[in-house]
Amino acid sequence: TRHAEHADGGPTESTTMNAPRLSIVIPTCERPRMLSACLDRLQSGTDASAPLAPEIVVSDDSRDGATRSLVEHAYPAVRWVAGPRRGPAANRNRGAAEARGRYLLFTDDDCLPSPRWVAAYAAAIRATPAARLFEGPTTSDRPARRIDEEAPVNLQGGYLWSCNMAIERELFLSVGGFCEDFPAASNEDADLRLRLARLGHAPMFVRDAAVCHPIRPSKGLAFQVRAGEALLLLHRRHPELLGHSPWRRAAHGVART
Repeated sequence: TRHAEHADGGPTESTTMNAPRLSIVIPTCERPRMLSACLDRLQSGTDASAPLAPEIVVSDDSRDGATRSLVEHAYPAVRWVAGPRRGPAANRNRGAAEARGRYLLFTDDDCLPSPRWVAAYAAAIRATPAARLFEGPTTSDRPARRIDEEAPVNLQGGYLWSCNMAIERELFLSVGGFCEDFPAASNEDADLRLRLARLGHAPMFVRDAAVCHPIRPSKGLAFQVRAGEALLLLHRRHPELLGHSPWRRAAHGVART
């Protein structure tokens, strides 16, 4: 059926009937204030009463009940599920397993999706039905002012960072979702991108599907050690990243010990 739009750019009944159902998956862990800001942004950009409105699934790894109470009382249209408490990769997989939509939109609890985030992905999915993988730009709220501040920035695409991506749910589940073996919240999204690339899936860049990741203090030394271990795991799982250089492979072997 042909898609149609009103003269003012709004969707007609035909467009709505042909729109795929979307599920927004947000992993969280004991950051109710940040999660609230994220959910406020999502609600300002979507109409929960509209036909085929996207569902929002919050998978919660918190050990206290503050986040569940927040979601159930302040955001009744949002579905709260208990996370597995095995890190963000497993938490995302849990949310995806509970989602009902044909496409999964991932963002994080400390991110601020733009008002057009959902609509931009929905439009890209409708316009390119053969595509099954998408990503949008990730920006920061300001330049870093100190060396111990950071935020991921992805203005041109090619990273498939988990804070701003969309993927067909069937495809996501068929590859096993995010690998849960990574010892830190680092490189599990790169691993997913590389596994999908092997199957011929490159993310389509949707410029209007922007997410702001505010500047945060850099994580401490203990995290950096685990992030190094995560990088080693990424190279073990994808040895092609080392290329053919014997020096790189020797250095990788030394680092593993």
